[in-house]
Amino acid sequence: MTRALVTGLNGFAGRHLGEALRLEAIETIGLVRDPAEGGGEGSGFVRGDITDRASLERAFAEIRPDWVFHLAGKAYVPESWDKAEEHLRVNLGGTLNVLEAARRAAPGARVVLAGSGEVYGFGIESGRAIDETTLCEPATPYGVSKLAADLLGMDYHRRYGSDVVRLRLFNHTGPGQRPDFALPSFARQIARIEAGLAQPVLEVGDLEVERVFTDVRDVARAYVAAARSGRAGLCYNVGRSPSYRVRHLVDKLLALSRVRIEVRVDPARVRPGQIASIACDASRFARDTGWRPEVPIEQTLQDLMDYWRSNSAHREEPATP
Repeated sequence: MTRALVTGLNGFAGRHLGEALRLEAIETIGLVRDPAEGGGEGSGFVRGDITDRASLERAFAEIRPDWVFHLAGKAYVPESWDKAEEHLRVNLGGTLNVLEAARRAAPGARVVLAGSGEVYGFGIESGRAIDETTLCEPATPYGVSKLAADLLGMDYHRRYGSDVVRLRLFNHTGPGQRPDFALPSFARQIARIEAGLAQPVLEVGDLEVERVFTDVRDVARAYVAAARSGRAGLCYNVGRSPSYRVRHLVDKLLALSRVRIEVRVDPARVRPGQIASIACDASRFARDTGWRPEVPIEQTLQDLMDYWRSNSAHREEPATP
């Protein structure tokens, strides 16, 4: 039986990846700093911390994984401006530790790195679909940390022959995502309004921009597809095409609402200098793995609403980080 070790198994995408691996009958072990965290439903766990290389080497030696999915790290882009050093330490340093632990303790393992479309940054041209040849000019410390980790994966493949596949993931969303992000923020606000916990006003940012939104369950399948069929050493964009105008998705969420709601632009939510349209070309990944998004955006939005309706009346934050 194939054995997978997942960093970040208890995170947003990690939980969905764990479910995808379970459905594939893959033995799944989560790397956790505290055994009390557990490894996720249907999985075991091993103690380790991506910022502590010795603990990683012990974990890899104990588990001897066939596949390693490295999802753990700092993921909230705006925070990176105030915590740039921490983002580099965790995202770059953590990736270095994972690659080195795999090289030393599980040299035959395939390592799938969860990168980000944020590596392209200023290289993005509005309206032009981004492929893997697009110039990488990250516009945030988060993007810098993810590009450095991406290049490190390439270096380990070239220098040591490590079996590394690098994914550049564009926006993905779905049930369990933190309300710091756009669509779960909107769904949470609507759910709280329906529950009588807030005034009937939906606070939004710039609704005219176009962005990539892929269902997290499709992204979980992409991780598995990368482990099975990705080509070692390559980077792959992962994201749905075409993009969506944010206003269109807000209208769909409002159509699911049980009450009338006013939409109001909050200047604090509008980022100056935003690129009007971002589109992802994931054709390389589709050719090599056969992956295609399957979950309709309408299902994603309905599941977001159902998730927040079951959570908003009882807590301020979601159950999963």
